[in-house]
Amino acid sequence: MLHISSKSYFSLVIFAFSLFNLISKTLAISTDKLAYLNQLDNNNYSTLSKLISTTSPLWKNWKNLLFTLIALGIPTTLFFLKPSILNYIWDSMFNNSSRGNFMNRRRFRFDKKNDPTYQKVQKKGGNIGGLINDGNTCFMNSVLQSLASSNSLMDYLDEESKSKEVDFTIAFKKLLDHLNSKHFSKNHDYKTNPMLKTMTKSPNKNFLLGYNQEDAQEFFQSLLSELESDYKKIHSSSSTTNKTEPIYNTELPSDAVHGIEQLGHLGPVYIPSSQIDPNLQDANLKSSQFNLITPVDGLSAERIGCLQCGEMGGIRYSVISGLSLNLPPDNYSALKLTDLLKTWIEPEIIEGVDCNRCALNAVLDYQTNHLQILESKENKSEKLIDLLKTRIGEIKNELQKPIIDDEIFKKLHTENMIKKCSKAKQILISRPPPLLAIHINRSVFDPMTYRVRKNNAKVVFPLKLDLDPFVAEPNDINTDARLPLSKKVVHDLQEENEDVQDEDDDQAQDQHNQSSSSLETPEGSEKQDDDESEKQTQESLKTKTTELNSDGSDSDLDSEEEEERTYPTNSTSIPTTIEKQDLSGPLVYALRSVIVHYGTHNYGHYIAYRKFRGVWWRTSDETIDIVDEDEVLSAPGVFMLFYELDSLSKEEEDLEDLENEVQDVKISGESDEEEDNEEEDSKSDNELEEEEINDESEEGNNLAQTIANL
Repeated sequence: MLHISSKSYFSLVIFAFSLFNLISKTLAISTDKLAYLNQLDNNNYSTLSKLISTTSPLWKNWKNLLFTLIALGIPTTLFFLKPSILNYIWDSMFNNSSRGNFMNRRRFRFDKKNDPTYQKVQKKGGNIGGLINDGNTCFMNSVLQSLASSNSLMDYLDEESKSKEVDFTIAFKKLLDHLNSKHFSKNHDYKTNPMLKTMTKSPNKNFLLGYNQEDAQEFFQSLLSELESDYKKIHSSSSTTNKTEPIYNTELPSDAVHGIEQLGHLGPVYIPSSQIDPNLQDANLKSSQFNLITPVDGLSAERIGCLQCGEMGGIRYSVISGLSLNLPPDNYSALKLTDLLKTWIEPEIIEGVDCNRCALNAVLDYQTNHLQILESKENKSEKLIDLLKTRIGEIKNELQKPIIDDEIFKKLHTENMIKKCSKAKQILISRPPPLLAIHINRSVFDPMTYRVRKNNAKVVFPLKLDLDPFVAEPNDINTDARLPLSKKVVHDLQEENEDVQDEDDDQAQDQHNQSSSSLETPEGSEKQDDDESEKQTQESLKTKTTELNSDGSDSDLDSEEEEERTYPTNSTSIPTTIEKQDLSGPLVYALRSVIVHYGTHNYGHYIAYRKFRGVWWRTSDETIDIVDEDEVLSAPGVFMLFYELDSLSKEEEDLEDLENEVQDVKISGESDEEEDNEEEDSKSDNELEEEEINDESEEGNNLAQTIANL
């Protein structure tokens, strides 16, 4: 039974009474002004003045009735539509605490008392906290609930909130701690207002309608900018800026981190300067510094180069705070996350682009041919020949450099010899962050309506994601633009070509053997051999099918499983169990939270699934529910995914469970050994009894024989 306190009714009555007085005074003033204007100009205001004068007595007579309807109608309507808003109005006006005393809004799909999952959660701390919707704030609540499940982010906030200068970091940590606190069977909902007041660029709020409907990805980026600004307040500029001069490798600190070493480490990471600027003096002996501030910061490597000569302008390393994957404009029923990542790393071909090296090679060929022609003439100009030789020498010296400088290119090239070429642009992850945020961009342009719409295609994602195919550390990067950006791809292609070559050689050898055997054997025997081989193959197939059927499996089911493993992108129903892979490796990430968007491109509602205390929670503002993994993996409208490094995503409760399981296994093993020992002892006792019985029977037989002899 819902209970509404009297203070909520009282506050609404006061609000309705003040509003009613304001409206009545406004109408009274407007009536007096219109009457005065009517005296000045009867032609312009006679009609309106008559209308107000006729309705004014009616308003005065029905004033008390309207006041009663307003005073009683608003609370009654709110009581049936959304009862919690009454307590919310009172708390907003008279209560300064950040926690609202809302009614029980938790819902569970099982019997809480008898369900083992709920009992397990209660032992670990019980329910998690909810967030109050302060008017279109679901985009904020979903992001905050998702980030609360990250162990690396919580550790970062614990370390950075020690200083008193970082107001936002302290308020942000306090709110996330409230969400993760142990509420057990109680339900608590919290407000985001204390944290939003500390933000320099908080979301826009309307006094009556609440906050404007914004994008969850934009709010996530604003949170990161606030964390970075707080970080810069208490740390030196050398650890916050990435535009630093290259450092000699001999001057690097002893604990310097390179490539993908010590994943999860935050701070300076060093990249070889020879890849960034090959023309730099002593580039092979220097390294460039990049600073990773927050747990979502990583490094990306981008290369743009010519497909004809292979020259590229240096590898462009950038600090990224997540990935944004675009959905195709065509409507697909289902898409795999791994396929979207493959599309993200595919090279983009750019046609009709100027290439400095290709243009200088063309100029060099022309100047060399022109020099040969001049030297072959009888009346040759030595001065012109010397000028051409010096020009050719300058071009050759410039072509020996790894990259052609633009200023030198302008001096040496010829305008009518600019050669257009094709360039490839490709990007990879150079160093993945501890917490990987993936944004699914569902905004596509509709050419039929010339408007932006939402692509509602289903995105299938795994519980564990292996980033190894999408990561290339500096040692695994090709500087030749004619080759794939990652050397791993080249190695895989070489292995595939070797396998294909071996298969071709085997097929050729088989064909050669068949042709030689056909020349030696007559046609009749060949037909008989073919018939016998067909019979043997049919019999073998029959035996295999009978064996499968005897094992309880079906050939149709096996074919369906093979089709599921191929995973077509345009299939209507995709099983979620395929994505439940037990992966292990240094670049394996575990799913921590999912943000889902329901609705259209402009309007809708955000919810979040987050893993905490060993179970998955569905959070929709104040409504919290425990769900299973299948519901999470089959969620429609996936908007953001948060993956955390598998080695960092283990919860303390999970580690305790593992220790308990190990102890249980040890105890069970010891009990099994005791049982085995008891069985062996019982077996040995039985064997001894049998031996004694056999001995007694033998002695009895001997006595009988001796008596018979006597």
